[in-house]
Amino acid sequence: MGVPVKIIITVREQQSLCMASWREYVKGGGAQPFERFIGTGHEPMSFTPLLQPEHLMYHRAVDFYADQIGAENVLVLPQELLKSDPAMFFARLGAFVGRDLSKAPSTSVDNKSEGPFAINVRRWLNYLAPPKTGQTSRPLRARLVPRIIGLADRLTPEAVDQRMRSAIKARIAARFDGLFTDSNRQLEAFCGIPLGPLGYAT
Repeated sequence: MGVPVKIIITVREQQSLCMASWREYVKGGGAQPFERFIGTGHEPMSFTPLLQPEHLMYHRAVDFYADQIGAENVLVLPQELLKSDPAMFFARLGAFVGRDLSKAPSTSVDNKSEGPFAINVRRWLNYLAPPKTGQTSRPLRARLVPRIIGLADRLTPEAVDQRMRSAIKARIAARFDGLFTDSNRQLEAFCGIPLGPLGYAT
């Protein structure tokens, strides 16, 4: 008899994940404007935003795997627990995999993001001089872009970044208002962890 399959799914509050996904999209060479990335919810049927809201309805993936291998073999952990209650995060993870994880590893942040202004500068550089894939040598772009982005990030006043960050968050909130409430409630019922206090719309 084979070893039972176990699946661990970590989730992140949708609006926060949207912001992070936007940054990673631009860092990966994306040049489309933010509105094209998330859409507005009122586009014609032929339009598909790059970040499709359906992908953020986590209960769909959880239900699929639970149906395939049994709910007892699926563990859902919100990433926010790593900050608010790391002991609970690793206790649940350890119980699921059958290991003592009471001596949890560090939960420090290693991948600090660039500010919104620098991200926007990067997006425009992606548009004006798109990165090319499959090159073995380091072209001029690969040498200059990190310097330009680093300079923009260092010189941008925090007040400017904060205004841009607030504007992006407001767009995200308006776009996803009420869209994930039902999904999050179903997810909460499955994982048994209150998601509202962690910032999820419930």
